[in-house]
Amino acid sequence: MKPSTIISLIMLMFAVGCTNNGDIGPLYGEWSLKEYTVDGRDSGVDCDDYFFRFQNDIVAITEVRPDHESTTSFGTWTRTERTITFDYTHSSGHEGSGSMQVFNPPACLGIPGRAVTVMQIDRLTGRDMTLQYTDAQGRVHRYVLKKLV
Repeated sequence: MKPSTIISLIMLMFAVGCTNNGDIGPLYGEWSLKEYTVDGRDSGVDCDDYFFRFQNDIVAITEVRPDHESTTSFGTWTRTERTITFDYTHSSGHEGSGSMQVFNPPACLGIPGRAVTVMQIDRLTGRDMTLQYTDAQGRVHRYVLKKLV
């Protein structure tokens, strides 16, 4: 299957608005990044530009740039009561083909691409979510999100 076909199918899944595998709980929908800190300090990232969408087992992170263009990356997720695992090891082509970037989260958010990252769920309600993880260098990344839809 062509990379563009795979991406189109993923986008279609988000467009139809159904969960396919039933209720995924409070994660379902679109979330706005409100705060991102590293070791308790502001990361310098303009959080208003980033949106997370959860549907079925797919996570999409969209960056909206000042020119109103956007870039979306896709991964999968699994959840336990206290953790969420983001898997960005997927692909639709071979390394170096140019098709891998869609499967890497935005680098400025500190979530490793081409990797699996386990985050602690500090708070999760129907409206608010706070996640954090410690990277390989020992830095603590903390994400505060608010539900939009």
